[in-house]
Amino acid sequence: MAVEIKHLAGAEEAIDDNTRIVRYMKLSTLLLLLADRVFLPSLRCLQSYDKLEGVLPQRLSVFQDYGTQLYPKVQPFEDWLLQQAKSPKVIPVQGGKHTRTTLHFLTKVWAEQLAIRRCVWCWNKHSGQSYALWEIYGKRGVALVTTVGAVKRALEKAGVLRAIVSPVSYSIPPGFLLEEDFFEEAARQSIQMVRKENLAFPYLFKDGGYKYEQEVRFVFGVHPNLLRGVNGVVIKIDGKCLVKSTTPDLWVSPDIPKEEKNMIRYLVADIRKGACPECFPYPAEQDEDRLMRFNTVGGSPFTMADEPPGLFWDLFHQRS
Repeated sequence: MAVEIKHLAGAEEAIDDNTRIVRYMKLSTLLLLLADRVFLPSLRCLQSYDKLEGVLPQRLSVFQDYGTQLYPKVQPFEDWLLQQAKSPKVIPVQGGKHTRTTLHFLTKVWAEQLAIRRCVWCWNKHSGQSYALWEIYGKRGVALVTTVGAVKRALEKAGVLRAIVSPVSYSIPPGFLLEEDFFEEAARQSIQMVRKENLAFPYLFKDGGYKYEQEVRFVFGVHPNLLRGVNGVVIKIDGKCLVKSTTPDLWVSPDIPKEEKNMIRYLVADIRKGACPECFPYPAEQDEDRLMRFNTVGGSPFTMADEPPGLFWDLFHQRS
């Protein structure tokens, strides 16, 4: 299956294969890319950096309740979800109906299960260099500028996968939600989060404090067994092709001394000329460990369907 371009219903921003994107990275990340590998962090891993990651709609849908809107989709799986709950269960009293509190708990468990089935590769929409992004993601590193289509082609080396790529939608930060000047916009954003077409994609909404990132996300369906106790998975990718292509540009961090910058530029120039195509082999022993783990789930980290069927419908190619 190909990587599908996804746009949230009601979103203003759109992307296509020609959209230019950039990824700020450490030099070690570049070396991994040149070895035709990339690390995909799990959604749960991203939550360790941002507490609202993947749960923003249920936290901020103050005008319409996200849990209430989601419930018709998860109701057939209610018993299964409660079995997965690690914390004390918050359920209706015997014979009683769900309340906003019990639905919030059920939604929380659903979001936790989604988070261990998704990996996210974060890029940024190209709009010139950003000192903030250099400082956070690429300090003394590099930034690779390419296109959505080029990344999709590079991912073909990973094999059959289920994935989408989408721009992120940013909400007003929580502290401003009920202020009069922001009320109308907050209402619009809250309604967007609970639209039927958007319920399956809580990880495409982020706190507006991160809006400067202009993030574009590649989201993958990954076997949950591979994400237990680890932060993500390493997959094959045509990384050299991304660097060799004449389309992308490679920026070098302003914090790197001139002599070191020159060495990076010489290295990339040689790679683009094909002067050292085998200079970055992936360590065999690590590959064996990776393959051994992948073999326990059928040889690929990517799932072609989620269990139980129908509970997570974000990566369906034909969505209802």
